[in-house]
Amino acid sequence: MALGMGTRMVAVIMGLMFWVFAVANPVAGEIRLSRDLALMGCCFAVAFAGAQGWSLDGRLWQRRSTFASYQDGILVLIRLSLAFTLLTSAVFAAGPFANPLNTTLPIGLVLGMGALLAVGLRPHWVMGVLALWMLYVIATSMGAKGIYVGLDSAKRELGFLAAAVVYALLGPDRWAWLEPRTSAATSTEYAEPVS
Repeated sequence: MALGMGTRMVAVIMGLMFWVFAVANPVAGEIRLSRDLALMGCCFAVAFAGAQGWSLDGRLWQRRSTFASYQDGILVLIRLSLAFTLLTSAVFAAGPFANPLNTTLPIGLVLGMGALLAVGLRPHWVMGVLALWMLYVIATSMGAKGIYVGLDSAKRELGFLAAAVVYALLGPDRWAWLEPRTSAATSTEYAEPVS
């Protein structure tokens, strides 16, 4: 996945792997259902997008990305995957579903961020806050446990950080509210034809 070899196939396999984690590993205190399902959605977003010019698929075999064709669908999949995690993380803040994501911010803030992402209200702002939060969680984990163990225990948070940054750079999606569309596709969409 990091090199971009067999991008679509690897992304689908990883997405199915996260689905298996969510279904097959519900141990009390270690349930990562919401996180694994969100990462599954992000993997499927990569599968839809395909290879980019900076991947080996794109360079060696001239495979092209379909991101432009599916941009809104991919971005809304990322947004709703992260919204799902935040909402379930806030709702299941205690008991067997509790996880470290729940203890670093007030539950009301996590619930609010999830709700804002779910309805598409100012997703760039929420993605920015989410990215900063994930950086804090990752740094705290690495500080407490060392680099290797800290990164291992925060691997899902690394995925969320990447998803939030991708959305912040390439979004918003068509269904976001109060977010101006500035991509090249939308700026030429309303341009008058040249005669």
